[in-house]
Amino acid sequence: KALNIYRLRHGFFPSTEFGLEALINPENGLPIMDCLPLDPWNENYIYIYPGERNRTKPDIYSKGPDKKKSNNDIGNWQIRR
Repeated sequence: KALNIYRLRHGFFPSTEFGLEALINPENGLPIMDCLPLDPWNENYIYIYPGERNRTKPDIYSKGPDKKKSNNDIGNWQIRR
């Protein structure tokens, strides 16, 4: 939801370079979040935009309990709406 608010305010999603940090420390305007959540294994979420698996939105994922990039990563591309 916070990324959608960012996109509404700025007209685009933050780049991979700025990542989720743009939500708490935007280049201009007010922050959307006070702090970034960690995944269930106390690691930062990984953010890629443009997405490698999502064509029109960012990829956001966790490396999971093994903390290694692998085929069992947990990401927003697995959400069906």
